[in-house]
Amino acid sequence: MKNPFQLWKRGNIWYYRLPEEKTFHSTGETSKMRAVDLIYRKLQEGKKCEQTFKEYAEPFFIWETCPRVQRRLNEGKSIGRTHVQKSRRWLEMYVFPDRFSTLKMHEIRRSHILDLRERLKKKAGINTLNKIISTVKTVHSEAYFREDIDRDPGSRIGIIKHEKLERGVLTKEELSSLFSEIPGPWSDLLTYSVFNLAAKTGMRCGEVLALMWIQVDFDRSIINIDQAWKDTKTIGLPKSNKKRSIPVVNSLLEPLLNLHEASIRIGKRDLVFCYDDGSRLGTTWWRKNFYKSLVRAGIASREARHYRNAKGRKQITYKYQNVRGEWITPHSLRHSLNTHLLDCGCDPVKIRAYFGWSENILLPTLTTVQKGYTHWEPDRLKDILPAIDGIFS
Repeated sequence: MKNPFQLWKRGNIWYYRLPEEKTFHSTGETSKMRAVDLIYRKLQEGKKCEQTFKEYAEPFFIWETCPRVQRRLNEGKSIGRTHVQKSRRWLEMYVFPDRFSTLKMHEIRRSHILDLRERLKKKAGINTLNKIISTVKTVHSEAYFREDIDRDPGSRIGIIKHEKLERGVLTKEELSSLFSEIPGPWSDLLTYSVFNLAAKTGMRCGEVLALMWIQVDFDRSIINIDQAWKDTKTIGLPKSNKKRSIPVVNSLLEPLLNLHEASIRIGKRDLVFCYDDGSRLGTTWWRKNFYKSLVRAGIASREARHYRNAKGRKQITYKYQNVRGEWITPHSLRHSLNTHLLDCGCDPVKIRAYFGWSENILLPTLTTVQKGYTHWEPDRLKDILPAIDGIFS
């Protein structure tokens, strides 16, 4: 391919001239290869992305069109659909309506992003604000990676520090009071069974609510976790694309057997936990029923927070704290099980396998060679079960 410039050597130095120019410029290089490389870098630096931020970011954080999502998927990396959807919402609610979105990509400086953050302080809480700015930074880092801009203006902008509530864990006594009787503080057998499963296996919300009867092996006391809800309509692989099969305690299987007998939808591909018409339970159902039961059991109290959303409308959210002042969420069940299993002296590597964690979790890890030769069949994880029984007894 013909170069978009002319080369000329005078003495030992290479010179170049662009088509629209009349004079030659020195590269200062004696090597032709280094001279050509320098010229291309200069040409690249001179390129300007004339699109506004809104125009450039328009395809971002839409699963089918986002260049970052597609690149990560092509490289075999995982990315959550929920994260993508939330990031898109931040752009549409807060960034696109702001004058920042009318700036051209090559004009945007670090000061523009900082000014945007300052303006949005009046519209969003600190935690949300950090996520909004992170979304803006992602667009710029991807543009820089693709060499559509010659610098990344968001590269050195950090997050705003704020007081963050510590996520709490439930004590053994609290767990026992929640699951010692059926339904106990839970509204019915279905609700009890959902959270009993989450508490005694550490399964994530998307994994629990996507569980089908075909995944439950009553004869071998095993649950095969090979799918999870990725959004409200899509089922895919669990987080980090890690399938696993785990042994479970009898006190978990008994409510599931009762639910199986009482249910009219027991086909292999039917959801274990669903409404009467077979439709899925959602995350709103998941949160509401968890918090209602904890308040009913006297384990948590509710604190209201009033604020205005991006459109200026008054809204209210609730935080739930235990008597120790810790922040409690349904995910606290996973934190609690991990904490108590470690206290019982269980092997951290086996706990990681049981929970389906990636290798970057800060627990003792195996070498690359060991990992390739280590296989965690359910039978090899059964020594965790007595500890789980002990936690809930």
